[in-house]
Amino acid sequence: LSDDVIEEILKYSSSYSTLLSTILVAKPISRVYQTHPKSILYSLYYHVLGPTFPQALELYRRRVCLEQMDDHALFPNVLNDPPIIMTAYERRSIQHTEGIVTELENLFSFRHVDRTSVVSQLDSQESCRFRRAVYRIMLYNCEFHLN
Repeated sequence: LSDDVIEEILKYSSSYSTLLSTILVAKPISRVYQTHPKSILYSLYYHVLGPTFPQALELYRRRVCLEQMDDHALFPNVLNDPPIIMTAYERRSIQHTEGIVTELENLFSFRHVDRTSVVSQLDSQESCRFRRAVYRIMLYNCEFHLN
């Protein structure tokens, strides 16, 4: 297989552990990963966490920045930071936040769309809009929280 095909296969791994297992299978696969680690990881996270991964990553980074700086420091623009190689703690934190957003989406769908289903009945576009709105509210709350 060509390197481009291997890269696309790696980008659509079902989880981070699957990606690591695949990389360890053969040297050519490992070489492709070493050549393009950021694009492969970004695609993997986008695929696993969904289309709101950039918002989830921004929320996580803003929370970390707020924890590490004093009240009078200028807030850095975390969106300009290059993504991606994340620690296991960062992945778990983002997945935890994503779980909370999923629960909120299920609750919204139950209350306003279909009371017979406990899982979200929103279509993909509605789901993406809802999740982005929740992340916006979380970001707002992160920056302008009440003490």
